[in-house]
Amino acid sequence: MINYIKTFYDDLFQYHYQKLINKDSEPSVMPLVIISFNQAAHVLSIYIILYYCFELNNLISIQSSIVAFYIVIFLINVYIYIIKKRESFILKRNRTLSKKIKYVSVIYLIFSLGLPLLLIYMFNEVWK
Repeated sequence: MINYIKTFYDDLFQYHYQKLINKDSEPSVMPLVIISFNQAAHVLSIYIILYYCFELNNLISIQSSIVAFYIVIFLINVYIYIIKKRESFILKRNRTLSKKIKYVSVIYLIFSLGLPLLLIYMFNEVWK
């Protein structure tokens, strides 16, 4: 399962990198931002569930927590992809990506954006 997740993120990184290689002077930044955003949105979804289930609004503001999640996960991805040289490993593997990675990437981004918003709506409007 872990290898499947690593392969998925490697393919996602390679797809966005190849898409920007001719347009951008530093094409590795945008894949890092997109992957970090998606991962932070998933962590945020878990946090929103805990936030509303345990009524943490008196202890921690949700806005500062969101910013902290994005910064921490971005720094973790910078460490993995740049400092640990995962980016060069991905680009050296010479893997040909299928056309479905484009659609999977868009669906994954929409899911990552939509889930936290749906959870906030559900907790604020439906279950209160």
